[in-house]
Amino acid sequence: MLNHSRKLGLLIPSLALAIACGGGSTTRMVDDPTGQATTYGGPKNTSYHAEVDTSQGAAQVTVFQSSLCDVIPITVMQRYEEVLHGDKVVQRNPVTKKQVAGDPTGTVPCDQTYARNVEVFLAAGDGRHSIGKTDERGVVSADLAQVFQVANYDQVPDKVEIVLRPLRAREVVSAGSVSLSELKRQQGRVGELLASLEEILAKGETGASPAEITKSYEVYATLQAMAPHDPRVKGISARFWELFYGRKQEEGREKMEKNLKALGAAKETLKVMGDAAIPLYVQAAVNSGTLDSSAVEWSTLRLISALRAAPTVCANFSFGSVGTYGWPADARLAASYVNFARGDSYASILSRACGR
Repeated sequence: MLNHSRKLGLLIPSLALAIACGGGSTTRMVDDPTGQATTYGGPKNTSYHAEVDTSQGAAQVTVFQSSLCDVIPITVMQRYEEVLHGDKVVQRNPVTKKQVAGDPTGTVPCDQTYARNVEVFLAAGDGRHSIGKTDERGVVSADLAQVFQVANYDQVPDKVEIVLRPLRAREVVSAGSVSLSELKRQQGRVGELLASLEEILAKGETGASPAEITKSYEVYATLQAMAPHDPRVKGISARFWELFYGRKQEEGREKMEKNLKALGAAKETLKVMGDAAIPLYVQAAVNSGTLDSSAVEWSTLRLISALRAAPTVCANFSFGSVGTYGWPADARLAASYVNFARGDSYASILSRACGR
């Protein structure tokens, strides 16, 4: 039985009642809620974050931007035309659907992407030194000794503030500070990890023990977290992936393909989880739909970690079944981005390799 009292409250005033043809019949338009959805408002309150990598006296500054978007509930309304005899509905025909937006219920991080064409300064003491504008990946590089006009890298200031002038902005904004002395110590640690990984990789595909292979994953993942843009890390990655796949890395890159459905899944996962535990360069690559080599490597390593922790899944891995594995959001996002970059056929390669 139709609930007339509920529907009368949803009558459109301009269409409330109309006299129909003969017999005392009337018609009316009624909107009936049929479902709920969520949409997001436009980006606002944009903020900036800079990451610095150093190697042999050169600094690479990568600038990211992130905004907040309103979370807006949507009610899906089905409009019906009803024919009545007296108070009784005798005919009901669907006409159209519409969406009614409610008031925002909160905000989520959104539009995490590269900060392009942003002028970057390094400030120390009373001095502020421009090192140029960021490129399409939010990157600008400089020789630190040259920037601060000192003889060598050891003489640069211990701490600098990163200051930005966004495109078309009049005022500069701070993107945080960085300890160059700490980066120097980090470079020493990167050197130690590189030596450790090189020792394992030198044993070849069959010479390393299972424990050493596991250690190589851990060391390489640490290097990616510490210095993903360091040329030495990029250099050793070719050998690492050659041994992992049993073939050259370039052959894998040739098979990269843009799986847009998987990219959409990665974006939706990122919206739900915000920025938790996901490097900014991965967030930017996902949101901009970019095939970023560092983001692909991070995602592949995270996916391998999830597979090695689940041997049964490893043996029969499928991108289409990721939602059934009970993985945390960062692993699901990693799987979707790898699927975007490599395509569905890559699942069989992972199944063969992840058990090594």
